[in-house]
Amino acid sequence: MGLEILIWGIIVFFARITDVTMGTMRTICMVNEKKYIGTMIGFVEVMIFFLVIRTLLGNPMSDKIFIVICFAAGFGVGRALGVYISERFLKNPVEIRIITRDVKPVLPAILRNADFGLTIVNSRGIDNRKSRILFIYSQARYVKEVTELVYKYDDKAFITINPTREYMAADIKEE
Repeated sequence: MGLEILIWGIIVFFARITDVTMGTMRTICMVNEKKYIGTMIGFVEVMIFFLVIRTLLGNPMSDKIFIVICFAAGFGVGRALGVYISERFLKNPVEIRIITRDVKPVLPAILRNADFGLTIVNSRGIDNRKSRILFIYSQARYVKEVTELVYKYDDKAFITINPTREYMAADIKEE
């Protein structure tokens, strides 16, 4: 493999990371109703993709399989990076639902001491044993912290995470 193909492979790899990262962030923005930001990101994303493909098609290279591999690898890394950036910087509200059979107040206290507000619902499972459902409304970037705290205390807890949209009572219009 020549130096030229190696350089092109590196360029394509990083260009693909950039455009796929942006594509992931664009999708998350659109789902979270940040349409204008998503549209701007999409414009830049497509421009990067178009420029890379145009450059590759106009560049006579005999061994392009390495470039194809770099292109695909850039896609994978870009997708992971887009999710990482979105979780860290975009305000993605989620509902974390924790079902625990431990009905003592220790787990709620641990979560509250870590500054997570929660709502507790006393419940009974299929076998009629007492359980609790803890609801936490938080940003997606805190999911890992919450799950680590919960499993440290109750390794049998059942946790679900659901994306949610923020609404206030004042936002609801009567017909």
